[in-house]
Amino acid sequence: MDNSELAAAIDRGELSLSELIEVSARTSPIWRGAQVSAVMELARTNSPQAHDALLDVVRRGDLLPTYAIRTIVPRGDKRFVHPLLEILSTSTNSLANAVFLLGETQSEAAVQPIADLIHDPALVYECVVALGKIGSPAALPALIDATRHDQYQVRLLAVRALRRIGDSRATKAAMAATDDVEPVVRAAAIRLLADIGGPETLGRLLAFAEGPECRAALAGIERLADPRSARTLQYVIYVAADRRTRYLAARALERSMHGAPVWNWQYLDYVYVRRVAVWFWRFEKHPDGLIRSLKDPDELVRMHAAAGLGHMATSEAVAPLRSALLDPAARVRAAAVTALRRIGEDVQSMRDDPHPSVRAAAGNRQR
Repeated sequence: MDNSELAAAIDRGELSLSELIEVSARTSPIWRGAQVSAVMELARTNSPQAHDALLDVVRRGDLLPTYAIRTIVPRGDKRFVHPLLEILSTSTNSLANAVFLLGETQSEAAVQPIADLIHDPALVYECVVALGKIGSPAALPALIDATRHDQYQVRLLAVRALRRIGDSRATKAAMAATDDVEPVVRAAAIRLLADIGGPETLGRLLAFAEGPECRAALAGIERLADPRSARTLQYVIYVAADRRTRYLAARALERSMHGAPVWNWQYLDYVYVRRVAVWFWRFEKHPDGLIRSLKDPDELVRMHAAAGLGHMATSEAVAPLRSALLDPAARVRAAAVTALRRIGEDVQSMRDDPHPSVRAAAGNRQR
């Protein structure tokens, strides 16, 4: 049988264990497909002979695809740790597969042996990825050093690995990585900083609150909840082009004011910010903020506040909404009429309002 026929026979389960082991040892490129199928089939066979054959594949450093190598050690399986560490210390062939599989074991015993190899140019990628999979704080020194590597791909993998570990001791490295010349590394560093950064990182996060990585930066600003961020967040709400970013900025602003109701914020300078705040209160169900907004100088703020109260259908809004029926702006009165009808209040008197939109709101059936 040629390579393709043998691979098909393996997939059909026609070969015995000894035959699978023999095929897995065929290292010639002309048998690569059959060897891959044999390795994957042996990985499904829970027997000592199969395990020994798979370790031989790793020991030889066979150039197999990642999806085949991954099947050798199930994620978190510690049975292969010591044999793989032995291969790491004794084999003279390629160690990439052994390093990769030690990462799959997620064993802390593998951290230092892998860290010792991180300066090998042929293994640096595999080492950084493996240390990230293990996720042990013991890997911090090696990974922090890797954030200064000459190749940006290594720096990117190191920053991502540090984020998986989530240790605040990597804050200084994350701050430095936000100045990286490669945009993908800067983006990953901002996400890392948003997860682990302390108060000293607020200025850096605020600097990225507007731009491609604004959402990650806003998540970090919200986590820090520092009142000093109020001005920048207000500006972000004012200039943000998309609704999601405005919402995240408004949420961060509320947390930054330590949960104080938004109408007590000291920095609502822009009318546009107040308009976004009304939308935010409706989304977060803050009736008190909407009630206060019924007296806002801006007509749109008052209108959206009335509409939001109608969707909440709370009894405490009835009296303020009835006061809004006297608003000089017709669309505010129409929104108040609609809101009262949603709550179940009688608005028949507004059928005589001078504006047709208000009369329509009072006379139409509730939608």
